[in-house]
Amino acid sequence: MRYAGDVALGLVVAGMRAGHIALAPLRLAARAPVVGAPLRYAGEALALDGSAARVRLEAIVVEQLSSPELELTIDRIVTAVLDDERTERVMERALASPGLERLIVRILDSTLVDELTERVLASPEFQLIVGHVASSPEMLDALSHHTETLADEMVTDVRQRAQRVDDIAERTVRSWLRRPRPQPT
Repeated sequence: MRYAGDVALGLVVAGMRAGHIALAPLRLAARAPVVGAPLRYAGEALALDGSAARVRLEAIVVEQLSSPELELTIDRIVTAVLDDERTERVMERALASPGLERLIVRILDSTLVDELTERVLASPEFQLIVGHVASSPEMLDALSHHTETLADEMVTDVRQRAQRVDDIAERTVRSWLRRPRPQPT
């Protein structure tokens, strides 16, 4: 026997043609020796009618789903749902839910985040962004300022260390010669 949904749809089509649908215990009747074969044949015919009707309905649904009117209707419905204050309350409850927090933690712990990060870092778009940021006047100015600051810090540090070494060397030599350090004036 063919797809059961096709048989049911064939029954609807046949019933609509006849003006009514006669429902009977078909399974029991299909096993009867005298009536079984004609009923199975009728079932096959109904399945064919149902299959053809399903194909036509699918084509109509696909046509309707791709219509601009449906897109406008869906747009209006989505906008109305998003603008409704009840949606905001539902979202607030969802965001406050410990279940959502557990779900987010599971997502962050999954390999998905690592894979997405690798894909973003390897993407040509990201490389373009890095190149743009690295060559921007603001970045070059910040690096120049940081380099100057770092150089100033290094010079100051070297100067202080040199002064300490000089002081230690002077004290050592003066202690050998037993001469006191002169007092600053």
